[in-house]
Amino acid sequence: MLTSLYIGKERYSNVTLRLNALGAFELVDFYRPLQVRRSSHENYQALPVDSQKLPIISGPLFLAQSPNARAFADFTQRGEYVLFSNFGQNFSHDRVFVDPKQPSIYRFHRRTSSGWIDVTSELVNPDPSSGQLPTGCIHPRQAIVSDFNGDQIPDIFVACHGTERPEVPHIERNEPSMFFLSGLDGRYSVSKPEVTSGNIHSAAAYDFDGRGFADLVVADMDLWDRPEQTAVYYLVNDRPGGFSRDYSRTQPVFRWKFAFNVDLFPMGDALYLYASGPDVEYYGQREGLNASFYRVSPDRSITGAPEFVVPSLETQQERSCQDCFNHNLAIAVRDQRIYVIKITPQYTNYAIVEYDVRTRETTYRHRHDGSVMAQYSPGKPENPLCEGVGTTWIDFIRIQGERLITDAACTSPGVPISP
Repeated sequence: MLTSLYIGKERYSNVTLRLNALGAFELVDFYRPLQVRRSSHENYQALPVDSQKLPIISGPLFLAQSPNARAFADFTQRGEYVLFSNFGQNFSHDRVFVDPKQPSIYRFHRRTSSGWIDVTSELVNPDPSSGQLPTGCIHPRQAIVSDFNGDQIPDIFVACHGTERPEVPHIERNEPSMFFLSGLDGRYSVSKPEVTSGNIHSAAAYDFDGRGFADLVVADMDLWDRPEQTAVYYLVNDRPGGFSRDYSRTQPVFRWKFAFNVDLFPMGDALYLYASGPDVEYYGQREGLNASFYRVSPDRSITGAPEFVVPSLETQQERSCQDCFNHNLAIAVRDQRIYVIKITPQYTNYAIVEYDVRTRETTYRHRHDGSVMAQYSPGKPENPLCEGVGTTWIDFIRIQGERLITDAACTSPGVPISP
């Protein structure tokens, strides 16, 4: 069986050939893999799957469903979407910290007619020294899909930031993030390059030269107050799969800014960088960063002021405001309209804001009193779509048809977009 076979521009995977009566090879069995798109933003927005009840991950400390770090792609190369989930285990179900060094748990699941099937052992190469699955990072925050090694097979980058346990010294909380890189054997190798070490809360990938070696832009919350560095910077792909840090293309714009969310997306004929943190109305003019959108130059540089900024709709100007929607998270874009998830400082409520690029008007599309996903005790779900322990952080939101949804039914708002 061949892992990959090209016929013209078409790529087939898991190919079985046989000689026919004329002495020529013919295809007996094959799959047409799903395409990896140029940006991690497009890879998520293009998902055809609707909101659904996701599988439960069972760990030593608690059950988890809909963890922060999730990604869908054709990881099996069978022309199907497979779910990757990664959940931190360094706190218990009641949010009490247990072990600051407890590694996270990750799983791959296929959706079948009989339910979700765990295919992790089929897809991940074991650690050569232990024969077990490689350990996860401590606190995964976000998982994105792109092609980092040029083989047209989806890879994964997991943004990690270490423990948030307060008694752990600040400098020790950081940790390397993780790559899941595809190999010739159809399996993934896990690595944690030191160049990715930091307090990375968010990442986005874009293949600038179109050759399958995507670069990364990240939001590293520990670097906002270091003038020689910056909280938003590039991890440039040095091929194949090796990366180097580059502050030069972002440092003049993001110096002193406190950023914890980034994305790269095309709109019209331009590429934009979305970067955000707490609104200036909450965090101050110097460090605050409203949902801001910068045009990216062909050389990857971001210079000057943002092309447009989603203003805060709050009138409260003090950090003591715990009920204000002033922390900006995920975005979705359609027809010059941008939808932004905003949460309160303690993640207790969330809202969706619509920003019209043409008119510069901002309106609330949805407000929800209650956490993005409440904390559920194992075996006692308050919502039949939710089990285990939830999350209060939404990394992605997308538009399907005329609704704003997430991939998890437990967190999906299902809000209609503007006509």
